[in-house]
Amino acid sequence: MLDGLYVHLDGDQAQAFRFQPDGVVLDVLLRKAKDEPWGDLTQVHTWLREDTAGVVTARYTMNGPRIRIETLGHLGDGERVTVWEGTLRGEKLVLDFFDHASSRKGKGRLFERIAAPRSPRRRSRIIDGR
Repeated sequence: MLDGLYVHLDGDQAQAFRFQPDGVVLDVLLRKAKDEPWGDLTQVHTWLREDTAGVVTARYTMNGPRIRIETLGHLGDGERVTVWEGTLRGEKLVLDFFDHASSRKGKGRLFERIAAPRSPRRRSRIIDGR
């Protein structure tokens, strides 16, 4: 199974999927201030949890490099299902989607893996007994 954070940037918006090895995926939409840079996307790792407001919890399946995600929409109505299907290609996901409520669809959305932030290294202290 997949493990990690993948983000698709689209202007001032982004969509992030955080995959967990147990088949759970967290789905969240991100926005930034217009004309501002995105900044450090590794920080999404620090706050993206199932209980975070705006996060949709879904399931995914994999068959080799093929992936399928079924997620509820972000409008909170509990009925809008979007199906994402595509391929894992190294550190990237290429996904097509179909929103069953609106019939909206898209092809070839590129999601890039975002590495977790590095934790500061602790210096080991050598105690020489003196």
